[in-house]
Amino acid sequence: MNSINQSQHLAFYIDRLRSMRNLSVEEFLDGIVSSRQFRRYIGGDSQMSYVILDKLSRRLGFNAENVIMELESHKIKQSQTILSFYTYVLQKNKKDADEIKKNINQDELILETDLLLYQHGEILYRHHFNGTREEELINETKQLLDYNALLKKHALSQSELHILLTLMSFESFSEPEVIAKKLAQYLDNNLTVVTGHNIKIVTLVLEELSRYYSIVEDYEKMLYYADEAVKYCLKIKSYYLLDTIYYFKAAAHHELKQFEERDQALKRLYGLLISELNEAKLTRFKALFIKRFSREVSFLFKDI
Repeated sequence: MNSINQSQHLAFYIDRLRSMRNLSVEEFLDGIVSSRQFRRYIGGDSQMSYVILDKLSRRLGFNAENVIMELESHKIKQSQTILSFYTYVLQKNKKDADEIKKNINQDELILETDLLLYQHGEILYRHHFNGTREEELINETKQLLDYNALLKKHALSQSELHILLTLMSFESFSEPEVIAKKLAQYLDNNLTVVTGHNIKIVTLVLEELSRYYSIVEDYEKMLYYADEAVKYCLKIKSYYLLDTIYYFKAAAHHELKQFEERDQALKRLYGLLISELNEAKLTRFKALFIKRFSREVSFLFKDI
C-alpha cells in the first residue's frame, strides 16, 4: 500500500473515532490543521504527516501508535466480516448472510478489495435470493471487475481472484477456459495474486482447475491439478479442501480406468472423512461415491 492510501485510511478512521467521541469537527481540528486540509487527507489528495496524526490522536485521548494499530485490527475485522457474508451467499445461506449484512455499511469499508467483494456478494445475493437471471449476474460481474481490462493485468487482488472463480461455476458463462488459463499463469508464476501470505489460495486455485477440467472432461489435466494440490497440501501440512481434492483425484483415475490408483485415493479420502467425525459431510460424500463409482468401491465405506 502506498503512503497516500495509508494516510487516507488513517484520516478516515480517525474522523470516525472523532464522531464516536462526540467531538465536533471544529473542536477536533482547532489549532492543528484546517478543515479544508483535513478533507484533502480524507479524499486522498494529500498525505497526513505523523506529527499531525499524533496531535489529532492525542486530542481524542489516544496516541498515533495506538490509532495505527487499531486501524489495522479494524481492517482485519472488516475483511473477515465481508468474507463471511460472501461465503454465506455462495452457500445460499440467506439467514446467516442477512444477519451479517445488517452490520455492514459499505460506505465505511476501508479497503477497496473488501468493497469489491461486498459488491459482488450483493450481485450474487440478488441472483440467489431475488431471482435475477444468470446472464444478468454475469454481465454485472464483468462490469464490476472491468473484466476485459482485468484479464490483461499481471497482478490481481485476492478479491478479484475469488470473483473470477465464481464466474467459472455458472453454466451460461462462455469463457471458463480464459479464466482457467489465467489461473494456470498464477501457478506458473506469470501472474501475481496479492494475498497477504494466504497460503490457501494456491490450494483453492489448484482445486478449481481440477474441477473445471472435470466439467470439460479433460481427465488428464483434472488428475494433474488434483495431484499438484495433494502434493502442495502435504508440503504445507494443510487439510484445506483436501477431501474434495482426493475425490477429484479418485474421479480422474476412475475415468482414466486407473482403478488401483482410484481405490488408493478413495482410501485416503475415507480416512480423512472418518477422522473429521462430520456426519453431514460423510452423508454428502457417500451420495457422491454412489453416483460416481456405483458399487465398485462400496467395501471402503461399509462403516459409514
